[in-house]
Amino acid sequence: MTRLLLEHGADPDKWTFGFDTPLNETLQLFDDGDEEIVELLLSFGASADKKSWFTDEVPLILTAGIPAASANDIRETIHYDREWAERKLRIYQMIYEAAKNKTPVSKDGAPLLIVAARAGDLRLVSYMIEEQGFDINEVDREGNSALFLDLTLGEDQELQLDVVEYLLEHGIDTSIRNK
Repeated sequence: MTRLLLEHGADPDKWTFGFDTPLNETLQLFDDGDEEIVELLLSFGASADKKSWFTDEVPLILTAGIPAASANDIRETIHYDREWAERKLRIYQMIYEAAKNKTPVSKDGAPLLIVAARAGDLRLVSYMIEEQGFDINEVDREGNSALFLDLTLGEDQELQLDVVEYLLEHGIDTSIRNK
């Protein structure tokens, strides 16, 4: 349906009934099939830099913040899902390529790498550092590095610990102190 609407002139950046652009709405509802929708929207000129009305974040921040875990229903324990993380990485790559601003900061002052680390996304964190050359010691506006995570998030804690291990193994500066 999305393709049909776009082929008949629908604006890929027009606000939806959910009060957001189709791209931002898709990212906030991240689910199966979204990779194809994101690719389609971008191919029809959807902006990869337009902030979400609902979250006040750009698509790269929204993508980096999607948890690298899934649950089939709300009673199921959240667990790392390799396929989910790979799909999220492909979406991130498409949006990164289309974005004019390659270094956005979240509304709370966190750069992309820190947003991905908070989401417990080891796959995306390792990609950003190893493939894109992100600075492992980059800090947010409070002076926190990616090592400073909220480890009180319950089920996501195990995912974040994997990220912490990775960061330590790859030489993050443990002497960085927040303000």
